[in-house]
Amino acid sequence: MSRLISSLEQLSSFVREIESGCVFVGVTEGFLLAGSKAGELWCWSVSSGLQEWKVKFEGPCSKYDFSEGKIVFSESDKIHAVKIDSGEILWSVDLEGSSDFIFYDKKGVWASSSVYNFEIQDYSEGSIWRINNSGEKVLRVPIKGRAWSLDRFQDSALFGLSRPNCGYGIASNDGAIEYFSSDQVDSPVTVGKGDGREVVVLGHSNGTLSVISEHIVQNYEIGKSSVVSIDYLEEWAAALESGVLAVGDRLGSWSIETGNSFQSLCFGPTIEGESGIWTFSWDEKSVIRLLDQLDGTQKIEVFHDAEVGASFGSTDHLCIGDNSGMIYLIEKDVLRRRIIESSDESAEDEGVRNLRKKIRRLRGG
Repeated sequence: MSRLISSLEQLSSFVREIESGCVFVGVTEGFLLAGSKAGELWCWSVSSGLQEWKVKFEGPCSKYDFSEGKIVFSESDKIHAVKIDSGEILWSVDLEGSSDFIFYDKKGVWASSSVYNFEIQDYSEGSIWRINNSGEKVLRVPIKGRAWSLDRFQDSALFGLSRPNCGYGIASNDGAIEYFSSDQVDSPVTVGKGDGREVVVLGHSNGTLSVISEHIVQNYEIGKSSVVSIDYLEEWAAALESGVLAVGDRLGSWSIETGNSFQSLCFGPTIEGESGIWTFSWDEKSVIRLLDQLDGTQKIEVFHDAEVGASFGSTDHLCIGDNSGMIYLIEKDVLRRRIIESSDESAEDEGVRNLRKKIRRLRGG
């Protein structure tokens, strides 16, 4: 049975507002962090809802990763590392070109950058960077074009490529680059996501997925339009621009066609079970749905006025940031309680619902 929820506030533990559109959100070590188009990095306590700190950069923020009390993120042509519990800037480095993707491992940071050539209306060059834990650039390797994804793969960095390669490359710690292409998939990579260890899933513009594990590549044709989003939590889930959603073997290898053009998806808390799949579409309003990860059954549907710009999901938390600067934190236990309460909420008048909304937004200050 699908439940139509009146607003995101109805499901949220707390709601916060930042000063420009949200670019990324994430939850780690009891903190909620958000980066904005204007270059602000915000931090709140999950337990209290109180703002811990805010740091201003030139902007806009882009991609991020967490590691052992630190957040590292890309901003314009720079990479920054910030201490999560205090907001202290640990280091900042300049790259050549636009800083794109980034992730942490034990030895430091992998990052990618690119240069856009306006004369040819395309990316003319790209680079893979290695930055150590002290913020020193120890490696820069030119690559064939722009990296369209960057993920940890064993002790290296795997990046997806567009034309002419349409495959992927692997950068090692000594600066060597090895390129791989497939006779079966001659289509540019549009997005990628890994498990942070041994598996990386690449999505292509023709609706194909390449699942890479120990240099074994399995290809899945899940539709005819571009893959726009992939998430991985013990298994992959992928969304196509056309509205097709598909999952991997451990979730039953099912696929559905929703009729809505997807923007993104992520795994997150669910009403029953370990986790579900949250999808985000835009059709004059944002359409947010929670689907059962084992069969695609719709559990929740929410309409939201602003476009969703960022999302983060885990088994315990879902965080959503929109282009108007609103941040919504949904926690598993609160979500389940609110769903039970929502069966009675239809009897409330509009004034009571508005009061509940204000209380949730003001929680913690």
